[in-house]
Amino acid sequence: AMSTPVHGDAACFGFKVAVRCRPLNCRERDTNQKVIFDIDEKHAQVSLRNPDNEEAEPKRFTFDKVFGPETSQQEFFSSCTAPLVNGVLAGVNGSVFSYGQTGAGKSWAIQGMPDDPENKGFFSRATEQIFQHIESDTSRSYCVQLSYLELYNEAIHDLLSDGKQQSLILKQSEERG
Repeated sequence: AMSTPVHGDAACFGFKVAVRCRPLNCRERDTNQKVIFDIDEKHAQVSLRNPDNEEAEPKRFTFDKVFGPETSQQEFFSSCTAPLVNGVLAGVNGSVFSYGQTGAGKSWAIQGMPDDPENKGFFSRATEQIFQHIESDTSRSYCVQLSYLELYNEAIHDLLSDGKQQSLILKQSEERG
C-alpha cells in the first residue's frame, strides 16, 4: 500500500493500494508450479485462476495500480514510492506499508539487492532520493526521521535497531487512538 499525490498536488494525498505479483522462484520452477494469475495493468486488475478447476471463472480483484512479474525495481519505485517521497519532501507525512504472506515478495520489493543498482529495492532508492534532494537544496535545513518496522505475529520490531531485536510495545490511548 502507498500514499501518493492525487491530481499531482503534493498537499492532496490519499491512500492507494498497489499490487506487485512476483515471478515464480527457482524452487517453484523446479517443481513445475503454475502461474495462476493474470495482470491487467490497463484496468488495474489481478485475476486468479483456480489451479484445481481450469473451467472455473477466475476471481478478479481491482486495485489502484498493479504490476506484473516483469516489472523492474526502478519502474515500481518510479510509479509508487518516488511520488510519495516527493510529497514528503514538500512537507507531507508519508508511509509505505508492505503486506503479504511469507514468500510473497515483500523483502524483494523493499530491499532487493542494495549493492546492485538495477535490483535495489524501494527503501534504498527512497533514501537516495531524499538525500540527493537535501544536498541540492541549500536554502533550508532538514531533519530526517525514518522508521523501518516489522509487524509479525503481533510483535513489532525496529529493523533499524543496532541492538538485539526486542519487540516494541504497542500503546493505545482511548483519547488519541
